[in-house]
Amino acid sequence: MLCKRLKGKSQFKYLFGNSQFKLTLLVLIVSFPLITETNAAGQYSWQFKQGNWTELKNSLQVNCFNSEAFCFYGNNQWQNYIIEVDATFLNVKNNSRWVSIIFRAGTDGNQAWSQCPLRFDGQLDNAAEFAVKKNDKWHVRKNASVTPNNQLNKAFHLKVIVNGPEVKFYHNGKLVINTFLCIDRNFGAVGLGASGCVARFENFKVTPLPNSTIVQHRYDQPACKIIAHRGFSYQAPENTIAAIKAAAKTKCFGTEFDIRQTKDGATVLMHDPTVNRTTNGKGKLSHFTLSQLGRLNTGTKTLERYQGEPIPTLNNAISTCKENTITPVVEIKEWATLQNSISVINQHQMNNPAYVISFDGDLIRECNKLAPNIATAWLCGKIPSTYETPHKQSAWILKQLKTYRTNTLNISYKLISPKMIEILHKKNIQVWLFVLNDPQIAQVMIQWGADAITTDRPDLLMKLDNTY
Repeated sequence: MLCKRLKGKSQFKYLFGNSQFKLTLLVLIVSFPLITETNAAGQYSWQFKQGNWTELKNSLQVNCFNSEAFCFYGNNQWQNYIIEVDATFLNVKNNSRWVSIIFRAGTDGNQAWSQCPLRFDGQLDNAAEFAVKKNDKWHVRKNASVTPNNQLNKAFHLKVIVNGPEVKFYHNGKLVINTFLCIDRNFGAVGLGASGCVARFENFKVTPLPNSTIVQHRYDQPACKIIAHRGFSYQAPENTIAAIKAAAKTKCFGTEFDIRQTKDGATVLMHDPTVNRTTNGKGKLSHFTLSQLGRLNTGTKTLERYQGEPIPTLNNAISTCKENTITPVVEIKEWATLQNSISVINQHQMNNPAYVISFDGDLIRECNKLAPNIATAWLCGKIPSTYETPHKQSAWILKQLKTYRTNTLNISYKLISPKMIEILHKKNIQVWLFVLNDPQIAQVMIQWGADAITTDRPDLLMKLDNTY
């Protein structure tokens, strides 16, 4: 195997067990792979765990046209690193097939591990992903499209930077994924993957980075509120009285539900603009009167015991929350329901404050103007891509919150980072997260300081430390 020493040396700290050693790193170029080695770690060999892999003179080729393929390299105690490779699709089964860089993996391939795959068709919403494989299932935590499209027999460059919980995924030098959800393993080897294709990998390189501190549980912060999403929608039909009562039985802090307006001006619980998905009817909700909605059944597509469960009015829902001592979190989908929502909430004089939330920041500002006694939160599902760092993202968020006159941010957990929470807390902003069902991720978010988490599984998240 041919190799030569590059000019210069770099020093990094690697963590083995409970001890730290400063190591001098010699970067070696080999016929395949190009890889960073350490004089303490020694030489490793590829572990081919699945698929048909062939080591050629200057490349590694895989044929997995009808399956997935994975191989692993390195040390299970590696923590942070930069991984780079040039990849080429030689043939694909269809446009959704992919190649990937694997990290934080066990070399046996049997433990949970993470990867960043890139699909052949860059225009797909999930062309680039950050995903975790555990218990033989894929868990996709972030995805994005890429440009330009990949082409057969044309190489492209992939790079992944793994540093603590943060992962940055680059395609031909452009950042396409940035996430802080690499939390399943703190250490692990690296590798390559592919699915439904014939592909070639060249110039594989791993550059170690300094170790990062593993975040420990903090007990100096308030408990995290758990809010049931559309009631306990995992157990009962969403946005129904049955779901609200089921949520209350878990003893969680609150229950979120969505509201829209009927043809005759009534305010009812419904997420979609149509009744198709959640009832036995068809058509736009706004085309039904309250009386006509009363003939629909929300239980037909769920368990037998919920047959006949009706679509409730907002008044029914708020009354049920008050009777069952659970805080209502009302997501307003339409401006037409704002005034009635304020009236119903004030009419019931809730012991616990009710919340109004919306993706429409102008609606939140108007609610604060009309009813300053009602707590509000702005829902945020996307941050402009021009804001790439936690500081810039936090500054943009703070500007929106000031405009909408609320001090509570309700943001997708896929967009958050520990630094963002820290910055926002220093500005006295409450940070709520949606919709998170994985207890392992939720516990990490609580450790980071999340003030509330909306979930389909309040039963699971209420078992975590520091929740109510």
